[in-house]
Amino acid sequence: MKSYVDRQASALLRKLAARMRAAERDGTADAIHDLRTSIRRLSECLRTFDIFFPDGQAGRLRGELREIMHLAGDVRNRDIAGELLTKGGMPSDGKILVKLGKARRAAELTLAQELKALGQDDFAKRYRRELKL
Repeated sequence: MKSYVDRQASALLRKLAARMRAAERDGTADAIHDLRTSIRRLSECLRTFDIFFPDGQAGRLRGELREIMHLAGDVRNRDIAGELLTKGGMPSDGKILVKLGKARRAAELTLAQELKALGQDDFAKRYRRELKL
């Protein structure tokens, strides 16, 4: 079972690193959504199979993932709000949508800076080592 868990966690870490790169580079709504999905999947793996990882390491990684998820959520929430307002008939140059767009860009920049600081490849390598994968 341990080898299965290691393979799954390793694959999820690889996918997360790729999604982090895409979110930092592109910042599109789809890239942010994919990043959040990858975080949820890896977090669930770490939570479910916690006993297969060194003491405290899975929880520590989940804590870091929560921070990224929060930042990505700030961006994603603004994307969803913009979509809903547009579908509701709000003109794209309306005051609310313009303000929302500025807030989204600021949240995206904050997320991109955090992702860059983490260094996606180093992040994956570090946790692969700390989780003993």
